[in-house]
Amino acid sequence: MSQDIVAIEQVLNRYCHRLDAGDVQAVVALFAEDAVLIPEYEGSDEHSGRTAIAAWYSKYGKQVVAGTSGLRHKISTAMIEVDGDTARSVCYLDADAVNPETGARTLSGGRYEDKLVRRDGVWLISERRIIVLYASTLAAP
Repeated sequence: MSQDIVAIEQVLNRYCHRLDAGDVQAVVALFAEDAVLIPEYEGSDEHSGRTAIAAWYSKYGKQVVAGTSGLRHKISTAMIEVDGDTARSVCYLDADAVNPETGARTLSGGRYEDKLVRRDGVWLISERRIIVLYASTLAAP
């Protein structure tokens, strides 16, 4: 079971690095074909399947990633429970970025609530809820 937890932690970490790099296809590859993405901070809309998830991350990339520098998503305090070929994870999310034009810094925090599934020996996200509890902008120093 400890190998599964390490493998799941790697999925969670890869997600952050790939998202910050703006690599939509690499992010989407971490999701199962029939996965569901629920960015709760936008409402209750669900994005089902890799095509819909890719469309959401493409939009996110154009609206958020492209307009910032130094975007960093960080996770911590992951609580992972494995049950055979399925798992649940909850972890805290912190993100920050700088607006290159103004120097203002945006900070946000929340959590990811995930369901994962092991398919062909590989752990994939089968459901991700993105819960943002706060977001604030700090003026440039």
